[in-house]
Amino acid sequence: MKHTFALYTLNLLGGFQSIHAKIGKGCKNIPEGYVYNSTFDIYFKYIEKQDTWMVHEENCQNHDERSHLVTIQTEEKNTFITSMLTGHAALGFGRLDRDHPEKFSWLSEEENAGYTTGFTNWYKTEPNSEDQKCSLVYGGRGKHRRGFWHDVVCDWAGMHGVCEIQCEPWPVDEEHDSSSKPEAQTSEKRSDRAAFTGIHGNLFLEKVFASDQALLDSFYEHGCWCGATNTQHTKPKKGKPINELDFACRDWLTCTNCNKARDDVYCSGQEDYEATATDDELSCVTQNNLPCGEARCQCDLLLALNAKQFIASLDSETLELTEVVDCVRHQGPSEHPKNRCCGAAPFYEKFNDQQAQCIGNELQEL
Repeated sequence: MKHTFALYTLNLLGGFQSIHAKIGKGCKNIPEGYVYNSTFDIYFKYIEKQDTWMVHEENCQNHDERSHLVTIQTEEKNTFITSMLTGHAALGFGRLDRDHPEKFSWLSEEENAGYTTGFTNWYKTEPNSEDQKCSLVYGGRGKHRRGFWHDVVCDWAGMHGVCEIQCEPWPVDEEHDSSSKPEAQTSEKRSDRAAFTGIHGNLFLEKVFASDQALLDSFYEHGCWCGATNTQHTKPKKGKPINELDFACRDWLTCTNCNKARDDVYCSGQEDYEATATDDELSCVTQNNLPCGEARCQCDLLLALNAKQFIASLDSETLELTEVVDCVRHQGPSEHPKNRCCGAAPFYEKFNDQQAQCIGNELQEL
C-alpha cells in the first residue's frame, strides 16, 4: 500500500486544492537543522520566523518532500511541541476537504482514510468558524491557554512553524525512491511594504477592496457590526451577528477596544503601522512597528483575512454583501457585564472582573 498525505494549497481568494507528497521513506538523508526525538520517532525543525500556514507547509516541503507541518495524536506529543514554542505555531490539522468544511483532518492521514476521531486539544471556545480552515497551537505565556488549539484563517502571518519528518518505516514502491527527490522550489514572495495611516477604522480593508469601491461600500453596510469598521468612526448597530463575517467584524471591534484598555502601555487606537498588502500577501511588518501599532495591525489583519475568505466562499458573481436585517440590541444592563480584557491582539477575551481575573494573559475564575 502506498502511504501518502494530502497537501492542500490555499489560494488567497479560493479554496483548498489537493496534491500529494510522499512520507514514510525511512530516515536517511535528513535535511540540515532537523533534530531527532526518540520518544516520538521524528525529526523536527522549529521555524522562528512568523508566516502563514501555507508558507510554513511549503517551506517544510522545500526542506524535504517527506517533511510537513507537525501532527499531534497524543497529549504527550502536544506537551512536547508546546514546550518549544515561543509563539503560536501552525498545526498540520485543518478543514482540508472543501466538500465537508465542518470536519477536520490531519495532513498525515492517508488519502480517503476518513477524518480524525482521535486526540484533539481545542481551547474551550474553539473551533468557532468554518471560514477558519487552518489551526494553530497557542504558544502565549498564559498557562491556562498555552498548548490549546485554535482554528484560524490560513493567511494569518502570525504563526511560527514546526516541520517534522516521521520515521516509521512504511513501505514505498520503487517508483518513488528517495533518489528521485525533485529540486527544492523557492517560496520567496514579492514584498511591498507601506505605512498604513488613519485615525479610525480598519486600514487593511481599504487595500483589500481597493479595486471595488462598491463592494467595500456594501461591506460597510453589512450586518450589525461591519459598519463600525469604516474610517468614519461609525457606531455599530449592535445586536446578534448575522453570519461569520458579522462575527468577525464584532471581534475586530472587541480587539480594537481591548488594545486601548491595555495595562502595560497606553494605546490611543489611532497608531500607524507598517504592513505588506499585495494580491498574494497581507501581513504586518512586526519588527518595524511599535507595540500599539503592531496590536492595531494584528486586529486589522485578522478581519481583512476573514473578509477575503468569506467573500471567496460566496456563490454570487457580484459578491453582493448588503442585507436588510433587524439588529436587535440587548435591552437593559447585564447582571455581569464583561468590563475587562484578557489576552493579546488579535486573540482577546472579555470578562467580568467580579467573576474572573487575568494572569499572564490567561483567565482564571475567582
